[in-house]
Amino acid sequence: MNRRMTQEREDFVLLKTKLESVSLPKALADLKHANQFLKVYALLSSALSILCVCLAFSLLFKGPKVIAIAPTGLPLSLEEKPSPGLEIESAIRKYVGLRYSWDAKTVKDRLYLAREFVHQAALKSFDSDLSEVVKFSVDRNVSQRGYTSEVAVDLAKQVARIRGDRVTTIQGLTAAGPLALSLQFESGPRTKVNPWGIYVVRERNE
Repeated sequence: MNRRMTQEREDFVLLKTKLESVSLPKALADLKHANQFLKVYALLSSALSILCVCLAFSLLFKGPKVIAIAPTGLPLSLEEKPSPGLEIESAIRKYVGLRYSWDAKTVKDRLYLAREFVHQAALKSFDSDLSEVVKFSVDRNVSQRGYTSEVAVDLAKQVARIRGDRVTTIQGLTAAGPLALSLQFESGPRTKVNPWGIYVVRERNE
């Protein structure tokens, strides 16, 4: 009985030795593969770190980039200068769009925004007209659309002449007529609503 147990123990040890001898090459192969992977990973990490450091130094010693933006939001090249005439025309078109396009629900808000394009000296007269227009529009359910077809800017005289059409609807009845204005303007501070800094000093219907 003891002899049989001894034999079984020897067979078990022999089997274990054979299994270990079989699994050892596989373990060595896995270890070699892992070692190669770590070498490649370390090499790529080092290259990436060097690239990041070079990029950081490049940005550190590089001067700031200046981007010129027109009031319309479009970028300008450093050699390109905004045209004063076009700047004023854009401001005038914005003012006319706010001043002459509204309905009973939006008239107060749009005229309030148009007020941002009116010179301080002309605000009293504008506010008086504004209150009358708002009351008339709300009471009679009036809406108006102004369409600007031409803006002629005289920089020397600081006058802009507007030509276009005006469509007015009063309680469902629509009438169309010409829109002819002469606006005297001056330059002033730029604001969020009025980024051009152009202010209407005097407005006259022609």
